[in-house]
Amino acid sequence: MALSAGDNSSMGGRSTKPLEKLAKAAYSCGPLASAYGQCVLRNYDQNTKGMCTKQFVAFKSCVMKEMRKKW
Repeated sequence: MALSAGDNSSMGGRSTKPLEKLAKAAYSCGPLASAYGQCVLRNYDQNTKGMCTKQFVAFKSCVMKEMRKKW
């Protein structure tokens, strides 16, 4: 049985709208997500705290702007 976009029965009655909104925001910030991911991949074997902070903050700021939220 296929679920329609409005069917939230698989989520225990919870709305999937927040997750959909987050996915759209992350998609809108694709180039910044890519830059962050590339930084992590480039440095994965030398993982240190804060190694990709600049890229993460840029991506997070974009997502927050797209979602019109402040965390």
